[in-house]
Formats: sequence, C-alpha cells, structure tokens
Amino acid sequence: MGRVVAAAVVLVALSAAAAVEEGSPLCSFRVTSLVALSLDVYPMLMNGKGLDFLDHRVSNGQNVLLVRSWADRTVYTSRDMGRSWRPLPNSAGRRWYKGFVTEEGNVLLWDEKQMELVDPKGNVLGTQPDTPRAWHGSWGIGQSGKTILWAEYGVAEATELRVFRSPDGGRTWGEAFRQRTNFSAAPQIRHFHVVQPDPYRPGCWYLASGDTPEQSKVWLSKDDGRTWAEVTDPAVMGTARQRLHRFTTVVFTKDYLYWATDDLMEGRKAAVVRTKRSEPLHLEMMGQVGSEAIRNLTATPYGLVAISEAKKGGAGVNVFLFTPEARVVPVGTIARAPGGPSQTGFTYSLGSKEAVEDTFFTYAEGTAIGVRSNALLWRLRPSGKAGADRPPPPG
Repeated sequence: MGRVVAAAVVLVALSAAAAVEEGSPLCSFRVTSLVALSLDVYPMLMNGKGLDFLDHRVSNGQNVLLVRSWADRTVYTSRDMGRSWRPLPNSAGRRWYKGFVTEEGNVLLWDEKQMELVDPKGNVLGTQPDTPRAWHGSWGIGQSGKTILWAEYGVAEATELRVFRSPDGGRTWGEAFRQRTNFSAAPQIRHFHVVQPDPYRPGCWYLASGDTPEQSKVWLSKDDGRTWAEVTDPAVMGTARQRLHRFTTVVFTKDYLYWATDDLMEGRKAAVVRTKRSEPLHLEMMGQVGSEAIRNLTATPYGLVAISEAKKGGAGVNVFLFTPEARVVPVGTIARAPGGPSQTGFTYSLGSKEAVEDTFFTYAEGTAIGVRSNALLWRLRPSGKAGADRPPPPG
C-alpha cells in the first residue's frame, strides 16, 4: 500500500508568519476497507535541517507543537500545526532530550541532568535537580489541573525507579511512588512506561510498567497521584498473558481504556486491548496487529492509528487502523532504508495523543527510513462517504 518516494520535505521557515511548504510525501497509503481515506506521511525540516519531535499538547483550548532544531539546537513552538514557529528564548545551545508543554503554556525541558520549567519568555520558573532519568514517551508524563506526574524510565544502574508529582504545574516536585528494578536484589519492574490522568474521572490516574510478564502491571490512584493501588487483571497474573499489561500508549473513552501491547502475544502478534474501569481491571483482547510491538496509538475521527517499532527483521514500520467497529485494518509499511539500523523503536512512543485537523505528529528515527529528521507529520485525507460521515472513536 505504501510507496517510498524521493526524500521529500515539509519546509518550515523561522518567521512567525511563515507558511509550511510541502513537497511530495515520504509515503502515501490508501485505505478502502471499512473506512475510505488516505494517509500521507511527511518528514519535517526547518530551513532544510532536521528536527527532533518533543511534544504536541492538545487540551484546554491549547494546540502547541514542540520541536528542537538540529540547525541551531533551539527549541521552537508552533500554535498552528507547524505552519509557523517561534523560538523559545534561552533554549539554544543545550541538548534538550525531553520536552512537555504544560496546560499553563509553560514548557518542561530535560537535559539528562535536571528538569527546568520555563515560561514562553524563557524565564526559569522552577527546577528539579538530580534527575539523570526522564519519562519514556509522550504517555509517560501527564497533567490534570495543576498536578503533573512523570514516571522514570531507566534501563541501567538504578536499583529503584520513581514517579514524581508536582502540585503546582511543575514548579516544585516530590516523590509519589517507587518500585525496585532488575538491578536490585528483589526486582519488581524493569521500568515505568505510562502515567496518565483519566479525563473522565477527576483525580484518577493510571500507571503502568514492564517488561517481563510478571513486571507488566497497572496501578490506579484516586487521590490525584498521592497514593496508588495495583489493579492488574488477576485472571492473567502469573501467566504469560500478563504481558497484555505491557503498553506504552493509552487512549481513554467514556466507557473504556484502549491500548496496544508493546509485546507479542499468541501467534507472535501485538494485541489491541480494552478494559472497563473495574477494580481490578478486566482485559479484553480485541484483535491482533502485525508481527511487531506497537509503540504509538493516536486517536483520530476514523479510529485509532497504531504505529509499530521495527525490531523483528521485517520490511519496516507497520501502520494499522483500529476502527470504531473494532476491526483491525492494515494501512501499510514504511520501508526500511538500506544501511539503516537493523532494530529501531522508531517513534519510541513519542507523538500526538490525538489528531487535530486530521493531522498528527510523531518522533521518528530518521536513519531507519532514510530521512534526515526525527519528526514526522501524518495527514489523514478522507474520501467518499466514509470520510464525509466520520464515525466516532471506539467506546
């Protein structure tokens, strides 16, 4: 379904009033089963240079895209879906590995040593020193009201990993939860993957960990992240199917939580899972997708777009649509680049949680697909009746 074409670009000028110029997409996919639409994927460049995707905040009337430029090592923000950009003052020259836009419009930045909260003028409002580890992907940090939580993701050395909580929009921090890792005498988890507020239940948050089946767990907080209780589905605890709890993205609807597994299940395929908000959870496997673990799950008007990693030696990165009818529709494959890495997490679970204007954004390991940028723009284009009569997301 997909067709890789010449290294085409989204060119973005630095001026706040500049418009995006689009060349041919990196690849285009056509979906005709159940939903009639096209999906075009564009690499994003700024003045011919690559970008690192950091965050895309869509909430409380905000729509802010956050990237880091390869050209001048400066963080930029866009409030019009990448059509124009403004540099974040005082952000140049440092290697910002993580970024998060708060509901107040401030930005949390992490440089491998500490966290800084800065306002749109570049003023530092608060710091969190001695933080050699950050969150995993876009679902490893969240905000509800003034409360921000983020969960440590570490792969080496640390004997314990922690969840941090800020009650004041990121100005001050305290520890909310911790678990022992593989580097301890009695490990409980490898690392945390997800911590997110439930938008339908004020004060409720979900926390998830991995990686082995027994380390894949879910906790629930009902007091805004202060205390936690495990809600892992007891029907699969202690079995290989406990890995159904291993996920790096989650989508909330009124009735269900949805995720796709960062692991392979029966038949060596990833699973799409849903659960009601029972305590403990009761997981339902709704379908299976491809032969690679799923790293991103983005809500769109046409269903949930799932994007895989590429670690099993296949043709490349697989893309699927999970429709409102609970059907898995293969969309296509973004081909590996010759000479690129043999294994890649590709998006590394960084991306938009939901589409806006039928568009969303992700991180992408550009060398894996022959692109000199680590940011992609994904645009859905409806066609025919299915596009005109958009179904709601599942749930």
